[in-house]
Amino acid sequence: MADPSRRLAARGAVWVAVYVAVALSPLAVAALATAAAPRSWVTEFSVALGFLALMIFGLQFGLVARFQRVSAPFGMDALVQYHRQIALVAVAFALAHPVLLMIEDPGKLRLLDVVHAPWRARHAVGATV
Repeated sequence: MADPSRRLAARGAVWVAVYVAVALSPLAVAALATAAAPRSWVTEFSVALGFLALMIFGLQFGLVARFQRVSAPFGMDALVQYHRQIALVAVAFALAHPVLLMIEDPGKLRLLDVVHAPWRARHAVGATV
């Protein structure tokens, strides 16, 4: 019979692996997809940061939802602390996403003009504000 603390640690390791796999899943899908036109490394990196930020924001709700199976290996205090820290990482990724795109191509600054920008850019500015 396995030691209960080892089983708890194993369950914790499984939950960490699940979290990382879910957070990185959009990158795997994006790697399999082909872009219409080749993009630069900076653009690809920026898109990856945007995908990661989106997934981390989505996973935030599961971290503090008080699911006993998830919180048992770590404790609720540790999950709330991780929730706070990873939120800062996600915000940094989300802010770096458009900044990198605009550093690479300053012409993309026109997308911030909500009067003349396409609807996708208007919605992005609205979501940021």
